[in-house]
Amino acid sequence: MLNVNLSRPSILILGMLCIAIIPSSALASGYLAIPGSHFAAGGLQSNLVSFNFEIRTDANRSYACTAIGFETDSELEITSIDSVGTGGLARSCGNITPAIFVNSGSDSSGNNNRWCLLQRSTSNYMINVNSESGGGEPARVECVETTLYGGYNTNANPFNFLEVTNLTNAAITFQLFVVNDAGTFVIDGTPFVVDPNKRQDIDIHTPVGANKYGMLWIAHNGPYGALQATVSQYSAALEQRASISLRPRDQNL
Repeated sequence: MLNVNLSRPSILILGMLCIAIIPSSALASGYLAIPGSHFAAGGLQSNLVSFNFEIRTDANRSYACTAIGFETDSELEITSIDSVGTGGLARSCGNITPAIFVNSGSDSSGNNNRWCLLQRSTSNYMINVNSESGGGEPARVECVETTLYGGYNTNANPFNFLEVTNLTNAAITFQLFVVNDAGTFVIDGTPFVVDPNKRQDIDIHTPVGANKYGMLWIAHNGPYGALQATVSQYSAALEQRASISLRPRDQNL
């Protein structure tokens, strides 16, 4: 379903990549994105009608996986993601900003070209991809981690807020994880929904307490870059003293 003329930078694949192609049938499978390899891409070199792509995810992290066709009349789609698990989220998100471009002459929508998922456990999950083209087509699947990471320190100011802005055209669900300096979860996956082009502010200071510091991150069911988030510190007079942005993990995209 993706147009082959989409340009993108060269990709450095981190970690181990193994692709198994079964030439005697219309099925194939790929295995990648082991923990420690947070961006991965798999290619299929023959014309396939359907294949399964297996991604191994880290617990409490989020990912976006895209099926890419190499023909101008590509008709690829991700049909399902199996075994999402308890507390996990998965949905087609190709129409969410930035939307996936497809050739309207062969495909009516790019929504099923990309799925966004949030996992609560470290495990293997199967992505099922099909081609509507009668003879099949070459395909590629890419997965990128979309989690945003940051930290907090409540020593200097009495008010600390996580401010999350949705940069897309659709509502985004995210889960918040906050860990203190002892490695204990203070907030363990509390869900929030932020509407398109809106911001949601979450009090961090009250649950973690004064004179504390630690790590926090948000996992969500939107594409890479869907959310912008900062931890802002305010004085007793509600004057902003500092604002530190959350960042995605470096992935050599």
